[in-house]
Amino acid sequence: LPLMLVASAVQPAVAQSTLVVDEDGKASALHCNDQDLAFTTIQAAVDAAAAGDTIKVCPGRFRETVTVDKRVNLLGIHAGVDARTRPGWGETIMLAPGGAFDVQADGVTIDGFLIQGATDPGGLQSGAVFSPAHAGYRFVNNIVRNNRSGIDLNSDGASRTVVQFNLFSNNAAGCTPDPLVSPCGN
Repeated sequence: LPLMLVASAVQPAVAQSTLVVDEDGKASALHCNDQDLAFTTIQAAVDAAAAGDTIKVCPGRFRETVTVDKRVNLLGIHAGVDARTRPGWGETIMLAPGGAFDVQADGVTIDGFLIQGATDPGGLQSGAVFSPAHAGYRFVNNIVRNNRSGIDLNSDGASRTVVQFNLFSNNAAGCTPDPLVSPCGN
């Protein structure tokens, strides 16, 4: 029997990167007190990231509205820790009067932040806004307080969005759900 060979072009897997943000510009993916160079703003890290990368944000106060236009994982210092039970100290704090996160991509994760102070009626008017043109968001383990609106949750319904283990307090409106998405959950 003749031997038949089939060739295929297999693309090598691209390793995802972890980018780090710290107020003083020095931290590593392992420790926020390391002396490695780090980004000083979350927006700069998002701009430099490739789709699928993780951005670890150390404790501190970040006064910026971050436009997230690619699938990334944004991890505050308390990522993975239920916001309803954590002590509330040593937080990664988003203090943006215009709103903290403007999410414009599929599959974005925001985990472990304290989001407060989105009170500017000319801004996003929410701590975080999720685009109706995308889906598959994960908004978990965040404390969302003292905002005009906690989050403005929209989705195109193409994939499941998860909102859980968050603590909403003292917002004029906690979570504004889109009818195509599961209800806002704690």
